[in-house]
Amino acid sequence: MILSLLRYKVTDKYTIDAGIVGPTEIRVIICLVLLIEVFFVGAIHYLVMGICAILFVINSIDTKKLLDLGDIRDAEEKKTKESENL
Repeated sequence: MILSLLRYKVTDKYTIDAGIVGPTEIRVIICLVLLIEVFFVGAIHYLVMGICAILFVINSIDTKKLLDLGDIRDAEEKKTKESENL
């Protein structure tokens, strides 16, 4: 949620997805993990570790993109303030 709010502040667009993964996709992934656990007892430990690693990478990439957008917006605002002061 923090990334969503920061993204809204920087881009003026409100989205709740993180890269390619939104809340619905997360729910589907959780359902698949639970279904696999029914057929392969003990698999949940490995699946959750893998999913956490993947989500960490996705969130890291999304955070980097958001920081880059923030830098661009800050540079634009700085130019605007400098031109107003002249």
